[in-house]
Amino acid sequence: GLSGDNKDGEALRLEVYLGDKGQKLEDVWEYFNTDDPDATPVLRSRRYRGTKVISWLGALVLHRSVKLKKGAEVGPAQKSTSKIIDAWFDEVNDAASGTSVTNNSRGLRRFTNDVLSALAIHKKLHYASVWRPSFRSTNTTRGNPSWQDIPLVASLICCLLVVLKGHEDGSELVNKFRTFVGETKTLKDQQTKTQWAWLSECAVRFASTVLDTTLAEFHNTLADRYGIEGGGGLWTLAAVHEATE
Repeated sequence: GLSGDNKDGEALRLEVYLGDKGQKLEDVWEYFNTDDPDATPVLRSRRYRGTKVISWLGALVLHRSVKLKKGAEVGPAQKSTSKIIDAWFDEVNDAASGTSVTNNSRGLRRFTNDVLSALAIHKKLHYASVWRPSFRSTNTTRGNPSWQDIPLVASLICCLLVVLKGHEDGSELVNKFRTFVGETKTLKDQQTKTQWAWLSECAVRFASTVLDTTLAEFHNTLADRYGIEGGGGLWTLAAVHEATE
């Protein structure tokens, strides 16, 4: 599997998991790797980091992470980055046994397309000066700090929710994003539970304040588009948020 902090993970090509669409993984993060200073490249570092971020996004949206006690679900499992990514990959690789909920290659290709659309929105919001330095990084001493992984993943979840909702991509949406980002507290603590609490709060509040809906409303969308039952990772995020309120 791919450990979130394992540099050997760069050898793993995520397109194997996201289908055989002509778009290669390099195209997915072309925006992130650009040397254009006006584009604010956020994944200028080694390839493995881009694999980690896109993999983390997929795991948080598609993988239903639960705690089990005597075979019964007792709540959401707040796994570390590497463990939830590996759990999602294991789930995909389990397709041969017929037990995987993400073994639909058509659904994975659709997810790839939706990620590309989300990245287009992400880039547009950059040019609209939505991604404030205080949101991107705790290091605001520089005029244009680099992105930290967690707020980057949170921003991509929000952009993907816009794609899934089919929301009109216009000035009103940009203004709502700007308000949402401005009201988001900077993440200070890097502990796993704190990360989950912050990510879940971002996802739940974004769905409510920007899209006027709940994460539960996306459950049918995940089932229809990707073949994901039970709400996937959006169920986990909502459950974590409810448990930490």
